[in-house]
Amino acid sequence: MEKHLEAAIQGNMEKVAEDVVSELLPTLKKVRPVLAEIKPTAWEILEESESDDGVAITARLEGKSSLTVRDTWRKIDEQWKV
Repeated sequence: MEKHLEAAIQGNMEKVAEDVVSELLPTLKKVRPVLAEIKPTAWEILEESESDDGVAITARLEGKSSLTVRDTWRKIDEQWKV
């Protein structure tokens, strides 16, 4: 998750997309302009909880304003994906 958040604040959406299952790529396209507007420079994990579905993580990206995201990470084919 940390590398995913670092990629997001660096604007490396290709790296971010590598962590996302194909069904969520349209959602990622909606997040891209929001990230461009807030220009995040830092991130913080606010909450992390495990369940049968995977690991739910709530994080805040800080920049001109803030964006809070909640993703559930699951291991798919030996890789962690949103």
